[in-house]
Amino acid sequence: MLEEVHSTYDVQLDDDGLLVLTLHRGLSVGAELAQQVVDRLFDLVGERQVVVLLRMAGVRWATPEVRSIAHTFTPSLAVAVLGNGPVDRVLGNFFLRIFADDGCSRYFDDETEARTWLAAHAQHLPTLEIDASVV
Repeated sequence: MLEEVHSTYDVQLDDDGLLVLTLHRGLSVGAELAQQVVDRLFDLVGERQVVVLLRMAGVRWATPEVRSIAHTFTPSLAVAVLGNGPVDRVLGNFFLRIFADDGCSRYFDDETEARTWLAAHAQHLPTLEIDASVV
């Protein structure tokens, strides 16, 4: 397992292919931050498939450019967007539209349910081996 803490987001990558991306509360997501996150995720997983739990509770807003930048992160097999309440649900739908093409994205307000849903998608993924040179 790998865990990284950054000033605006955290990343956790489990051996079973679960990538947890936590956007910090009060954050406004723009193009520069989105590109930084996507670049780091590609550094960590390359083109290997993963399932993604996106924790975005308390994020204030995201610019329209975020959608096109985040859509370039293609290794995600399934994405669960986790929020907390009606305001997060509205912003969560913005993030869900990024991954709507594949039909494997869903909003949750309960992390246990999100992880259970993702586990069903992850059971066919090979075990990830993290390249120590990118850590």
